[in-house]
Amino acid sequence: MSTTTIQCPQCLAPLSGSAKVCEYCGSKIFVDSLAYLSNLDAPVIQKYIKSYKEKLNEDSNNVEGLMGIGLCYLILKMYPLAKSSFEKVINIHPDIAKAYYYYSLSLIAERRIKSIPSKEMKVIESYLNTAYTMDNGFNLILLLLHIIQVDYYLANGLMLKGAFNNDFTSLINYDELDISEIERLKSAIKVHDFKIFKI
Repeated sequence: MSTTTIQCPQCLAPLSGSAKVCEYCGSKIFVDSLAYLSNLDAPVIQKYIKSYKEKLNEDSNNVEGLMGIGLCYLILKMYPLAKSSFEKVINIHPDIAKAYYYYSLSLIAERRIKSIPSKEMKVIESYLNTAYTMDNGFNLILLLLHIIQVDYYLANGLMLKGAFNNDFTSLINYDELDISEIERLKSAIKVHDFKIFKI
């Protein structure tokens, strides 16, 4: 019986197929947040993409591979590819709140929140509301919901409804927000002034 081996995306060391962290260089094999990728340069991220593609060739429904490659595409601003990856994660494993959040970022795709057409905003809201329902303590979801509340609803003179009637500022724990994730959020969306949101 043969054991599956993979390579570390950073140092290329051979590892067991079930490894989560490289025993040689300490890098993660599968990433689950933009914060981890934010300090890596494009060639290293491309190595992650190659590694995830190999994993997905073996099992096209591998959630870790789909999440990882989606995050790589998102950080490289390849929004249609990121969207496709997160959509697959949601279809296979609909209980991962982060997938809905990152899917929403890939839909926003660096546009000004205020100017997103209402039909598209309804889709983004739907995914964020689902994520919020699954994990109402996920501070990045709360922050993005607050940004939409102010820069879409209030800036366009629209009535607040549903989840947007919440006072998200009282729910967000700013001390727990990862600075790298905030920077990625700020690069993926456009608003009039980020200082309004204390970021």
